[in-house]
Amino acid sequence: MNHRPSHESSRHFPQPRRLWDDATRHAPSLGCPTCLERDRCGGVHTDAGVLDCRDLCSCQDKTKCDMVCRFNPRAFVARMREVGGLGFETAPRAAANGVPALPAIVPFVDHRYGRAATLDEPAVAISLYELVNLATGKPHVASRAELAARFLTLEGATIVVSGVDKDGPIERWWELKDRPAILERFRFTRTRILSWRGSCCTCPG
Repeated sequence: MNHRPSHESSRHFPQPRRLWDDATRHAPSLGCPTCLERDRCGGVHTDAGVLDCRDLCSCQDKTKCDMVCRFNPRAFVARMREVGGLGFETAPRAAANGVPALPAIVPFVDHRYGRAATLDEPAVAISLYELVNLATGKPHVASRAELAARFLTLEGATIVVSGVDKDGPIERWWELKDRPAILERFRFTRTRILSWRGSCCTCPG
């Protein structure tokens, strides 16, 4: 019989969707009203029949739980001190970059093959992994002219760089050293948005 490691949960939820928190459909868990953090977290509202969030941890040896868990007080206090608590008032603020003006539809350009003429679009999206050699980290292009020639697009087109792809290219990208310096080399492209899975950032022109 196989035994789970002491830091892994011994409890199994066969229907993970029952753990989805939805205050509009489920009543708050019975253990939440007396919790000191209720005002900040809002409580647990699931269909899983848990008393409170502590029911989600059922490690065999709770002192070895590697999550931010009250059952491991020393680690829990250290993590809370690290972030200054669960409130948003201690979270650092970043300056808003705003959202650049883009057409309603931006075509995604994989390559130039199959086209004889330049793509006459004011904005185009290009894969980050077509701009960078993922083996060396060196860019495939060094100027706006080279970029336009490589993808047969307008030299003055607004560029949206997409980091969304299958796991293989993404993992190879994260394995590269000094990624900020690699991205800095593409400042000449005047990229307006660099998008990732589930998020995007506005780049300086």
